[in-house]
Amino acid sequence: MDVKVFKDKLFDLLNDDEYMDILDIDTDDKNNIFRLKLIDGSMFEIECRQFKAKENGQKKRLLDILAKERKNSALNVLLKSDPAYLYAEKCQAEEDEKLDKLNLNIE
Repeated sequence: MDVKVFKDKLFDLLNDDEYMDILDIDTDDKNNIFRLKLIDGSMFEIECRQFKAKENGQKKRLLDILAKERKNSALNVLLKSDPAYLYAEKCQAEEDEKLDKLNLNIE
């Protein structure tokens, strides 16, 4: 999204707001500034600037890990609905139960 589209959306949001008691909105498109005058007489200025966050190596690695986690999570949901997976999981549970019984008999 570019700054012009962002400013348009922000203006609409401020203009439609009923809770902030905005009396008037002056715009300075050249400098990307909104000046708000509230009912109580207070005034505020909002400056819009677009910037890109610098990504260091560690942040990039963390974002990659999160993306892989999301992908793995989605794959797990699909896998767990597969009948073959459910059958294998049931068989593994039965085998674990048999081993538990054997371990109890040994002790």
